[in-house]
Amino acid sequence: MVQARMARQLCVAEPDAALPAVVESDYVVVKGPADSVCLLEMYRKCPALMEKTMREFTENQKAVADARMTLVRGVIKLMEVGGMKRNSAVELIANGTRLGTLSPEMLYAASIANARKGSTRTGVGTSSLQRWLSDYLMARTSGERLVIMAPGKVRAKKAEQYPWMGRFLQYWRNPNRPSVTMAYEAFADDWQCEYAGNELMLAQLPKVDTVRYALNKLPKAERERGRITGAEYKSLLPFVRRDWSALPVNGAWVGDGHGIKMEVVHPATGWPFMAEITLVIDGCTRFVVGWSLALSENQVAVGDAIRHAVSRHGVPLIYYSDNGGGEKNKIFDADTTGIFSRLEVDHQTGIPGNPQARGIIERLNKETLARVAKKFGSYVGKSGDRETQRLYHRKARSAFNALSKGKELTAEQKKYMAKVPRWDELLEEIEVQVQRHNNRPHDSLPVRENGQHWTPQAYRNHLIKTENIVLDMLTSAELHEMFRPEVERIARRGEINLFNNRYFSEQLAQVEGKRCASALIFTIRIA
Repeated sequence: MVQARMARQLCVAEPDAALPAVVESDYVVVKGPADSVCLLEMYRKCPALMEKTMREFTENQKAVADARMTLVRGVIKLMEVGGMKRNSAVELIANGTRLGTLSPEMLYAASIANARKGSTRTGVGTSSLQRWLSDYLMARTSGERLVIMAPGKVRAKKAEQYPWMGRFLQYWRNPNRPSVTMAYEAFADDWQCEYAGNELMLAQLPKVDTVRYALNKLPKAERERGRITGAEYKSLLPFVRRDWSALPVNGAWVGDGHGIKMEVVHPATGWPFMAEITLVIDGCTRFVVGWSLALSENQVAVGDAIRHAVSRHGVPLIYYSDNGGGEKNKIFDADTTGIFSRLEVDHQTGIPGNPQARGIIERLNKETLARVAKKFGSYVGKSGDRETQRLYHRKARSAFNALSKGKELTAEQKKYMAKVPRWDELLEEIEVQVQRHNNRPHDSLPVRENGQHWTPQAYRNHLIKTENIVLDMLTSAELHEMFRPEVERIARRGEINLFNNRYFSEQLAQVEGKRCASALIFTIRIA
């Protein structure tokens, strides 16, 4: 009784209490299980294998090994300090873990020492603790103790190991994207039809929950193969991230056009519509060098955005865009008359349906243009409230329809008509958001001495100064030859009408009423 009371006191001692070193004596059983002996001999002959094994351990395996060593050290403490025999010390610790009579630290270790603990299982068994003690005593180093006492890793069954998986995927990989239940029903019907009368094969038909469990083991890209295509599927695949920092300032510009998810008053018809904006960004610095707002995506909009960029920031070496009609046409790429040919700009285009290649400007379109659109009550993007947008669309159309018929607007019609900005109001907001982008820290740019990332504007200025870059600027005469949006109008009594405005010049009298190839062409900048 006295020895047992002293043993319990030792077990509840402070966890930081010093443990005597374990020395070989008559009670130490150095010989352990045959598999443990062979394993340790193998690790001692090949230390690299032991290091590889330790690197592959999961956190759970390490925690279980630590818990087992904690219990083993408790047994050794009873043997060293309490003078107990090995079997008595092991039984005392094992019984204490089941009865809950040990210290909180020992009970916690016992709760995680069993790698496969059942729902009703408590504590550790005597035979398990005996085996852990033998393994611990056989090991010579802390590394050997870790590898010998860590539990084996249970390897989950791979998706391709299910023999029926390939057959199920034939029904799952459908562009209509059926649910697991729908695909399983077709799969099960086909299986039962083919193996009718074959009880053995019919018994192999998996349950729908098994199919769902196995399907979730597939990588997402493999799971969605055949269900989605094009750019959406490519967004799930690995990609090569371009190192834009290797390019100089104006080394490569990236351009793209997008519809703004809001409505603005059409400058010609006076009705609300969705305008198109073209942005041009310097890949190296993420600086927006130019932009243009137009009625639709075409060569007019793209050309004006490029002219806007070149006039302020020089000529680039490369212009990278998609294959859209506004970006790829004779106006830009003709051998002798194209704008890029005259400026000696290398025009590169991406693969159709592969917007990831222009990810830096796609991100700009999503962030900056979304901020522009959400500034106005005419926002029609997906993130807006559907009912509010439906009400706006109906009320705004009613107001503009009444206005076109000369009817007096009601207070409610005036309210909804005011939600639609004018063309100049939208231009001002775009410029505000572009300046905000150019002057805010960008996480794709290097970090400055103050710990913050460079802003596109500051980083561009920094590179130009430190690398002594001389921009290839065009003269006013050269800029005059650049493409700009052009429209034809008939001159009448020295005036032309454009976008509901009248423009007067005495020189128009020389082409009064003419509308032909020799008629005067007026260039009006849209943005």
